[in-house]
Formats: sequence, C-alpha cells, structure tokens
Amino acid sequence: MSASIIREGDALVSEEYTRSNATGDFALTVFKRLDPGVYTFTLRVTDEGGAKSSESSPRIISVRSKFIFSLISIVLEYLSAAILVSVALGALVVAGAYLWFRVTYVVQRMRREAQGAERASAKVFKLLRENIATHIARLKAVRRKLTDEEVEFLEQFKEELGEVEEVIVKKIQDISDRPR
Repeated sequence: MSASIIREGDALVSEEYTRSNATGDFALTVFKRLDPGVYTFTLRVTDEGGAKSSESSPRIISVRSKFIFSLISIVLEYLSAAILVSVALGALVVAGAYLWFRVTYVVQRMRREAQGAERASAKVFKLLRENIATHIARLKAVRRKLTDEEVEFLEQFKEELGEVEEVIVKKIQDISDRPR
C-alpha cells in the first residue's frame, strides 16, 4: 500500500492511500478539494508485513483555480484587442481632425489672398483708367484735331482694358466663391 502526504508549508493538508500492483505502479486520486496554492507531495510505501519506507523527496504541486485563470486569460485577450481597436480609432480621429483643420486653414488663407488680389486689381485698374483719362485729355487739348486712327486706337484701348479687368476680377471672384 502506498500513502501520499500533501502539505502546505509545514501543515498537513491531506493523506491519501492507494494500492500498488506487483511492479510497484499505482494511481492516486486526491479526493480532498485543494484551494489554489503551492503544496508539497511525498510518498511512503508500506509492505504487507507493515514495514514503512521513509518519505520520498518532496515534489512541488501548484494548484490553480481554473475559473479564475480562464477568466483572467479571456479578459486580457479581449482587453488587449479592445485597446488595440481604441488606439486605431483614436489615431483615425486625430488624423481626420488634423486634415479637417488643415484643409479649413488652407481654404481660409486662399480666400483672404483672393480678396486681397481683388482689392489690388481694382486699385490698379482705377489708377490705369485715371492715367489713360489724363493722357486722352492731353491729346484732346492739342491744337490739332485727332486723326480717325488715333481716336479708334483710344476707344479700342479703353474697351480692351475694360475686358481685361472683367476677366481678371471674374477669375479672382471664382477662386474666392468656391464652395467649402
């Protein structure tokens, strides 16, 4: 007969008995419920005459609660996946916000520049008109009458200047009126 002795530290927790076969092999089932912890396990053999062997060298057994370790494992597995998904979503939100504010900034800057260009072109064309009017007045003040070609040139020049102004102002307004 074989006896197994289970201890936690120095305290005896359980002593179980079983029979061995002719070659000394045996199977042992511990019926006492062991709480999670670290235990030492030793064996002692008793022969049919009642003689007992000394205890074997201690073996260490670690008892874990299957439910708690399974629960911890599941929580860690899903928690790491949830953290990874949260980090990815956070990165997408930050990247989206950065792009949104960057695009908004560029559009606003372009609008300001277009408005500045519109004001500058209006000033330049006003100055050109005033200078042309001054030159036309000087030409008309000349004691001789202007030739038909000179009059036609001045009228054509005024027309073309007006057309150029319209085209430039329209292009600048198109830039500043683009949808956001």
